[in-house]
Amino acid sequence: VRTHSSGTMAGAVRGIPEGRATETVYGLIRDGKHDECAMLLEVQLANAPESRPALSLLGYCYYYLGNFERAAEMYGTLARLFPENEQYAVHHVQSLYKASMYPEALRASRAMDSKDPAIRQTVSQLQALIAYEEDDLAGCRARLEECPSDDPDVVVNLACCMLKEGRFEEARTRFLDAQQALGFQADIAYNIALCYYCTKQFGPALKHLAEIIERGMREHPELNVGAATDAT
Repeated sequence: VRTHSSGTMAGAVRGIPEGRATETVYGLIRDGKHDECAMLLEVQLANAPESRPALSLLGYCYYYLGNFERAAEMYGTLARLFPENEQYAVHHVQSLYKASMYPEALRASRAMDSKDPAIRQTVSQLQALIAYEEDDLAGCRARLEECPSDDPDVVVNLACCMLKEGRFEEARTRFLDAQQALGFQADIAYNIALCYYCTKQFGPALKHLAEIIERGMREHPELNVGAATDAT
């Protein structure tokens, strides 16, 4: 296993007492202060550009913050420095995909040659998602066919293809199968409602939308989902 002298969070980061860098960084992540954590880690990275902890935690923070391009930079560097850890390459492709950098994501995924079946399946699903976003539904289906047909994520992705093709009844059946396997998920319920709406079955569509709102109000009262607003 390759080792790097900069592979620890030891050493003071500006604004952090000596010897408390790791404690402070993980405390910020625990408290949801990912932006502040990223600023401190950038200082660490400037001092030690190949610091594995700094790169990994920055990738995590930037991904959480929605700065997917910067997350891709972190994971791309990790994948180059530590090729034995294939998860870094997977996170690199995921970040590029989330940044809508589809050609770059596809190139990075094709450069992977994992022998791990789980990694290979993840890469195939990512390639399917990239093809879907580029309206290459044939390519999307080809990649999904490389995955287990009973995998709920594969079922959902195939349903999305059918929905995009206007095959609303077939798509709805697939989404319902996925919901039965995974339990209630708001995005799947929304797509079921959309399938009903597209076939002018407005009653069932409203029923599923109402369930999304009801669950949102019950499970996340802090968001005031569905709450009426007073006129001003």
